[in-house]
Amino acid sequence: LFEADPQTHQVLMQANANGIGEVEAADMISSMSKPVIVYMPELEPEVSDFHFEGFKLQSKKMSYDVKYNLLAKSGGIMVKKMSQIHTVLKSFGYK
Repeated sequence: LFEADPQTHQVLMQANANGIGEVEAADMISSMSKPVIVYMPELEPEVSDFHFEGFKLQSKKMSYDVKYNLLAKSGGIMVKKMSQIHTVLKSFGYK
């Protein structure tokens, strides 16, 4: 969808540190010719042990760092703070 849209110049996605879709997202990113900015905030220490039941096994298998590195190696432009998104967009000419 984004790849075929001539008005889309970059894609911004949010990754969930406790989610399970990061492997699929990495596959999508690696097939994109357009830059993909991935916002993946670090978990706050008091929240890091909170998981929805369905995500407990997955979160034990893939730590935050593993997911972050997977998305980065697939070509994602990684940001951990929302304030960094604008800086990255500016580097592509966005005002």
